[in-house]
Amino acid sequence: MQPYTATSKPSSLMIRNQIIGHIILKKNRNLLKFKKGTAKEKRIKK
Repeated sequence: MQPYTATSKPSSLMIRNQIIGHIILKKNRNLLKFKKGTAKEKRIKK
């Protein structure tokens, strides 16, 4: 068996990286929304 490298299957590797990047982006956006929401709540409580 040949050792698995990025050159052996570039398409599948790129697709996987794109999916992972998309998931991370979604999580970061949700975190930003959550942080903004909590900041607004804190201001209202004060």
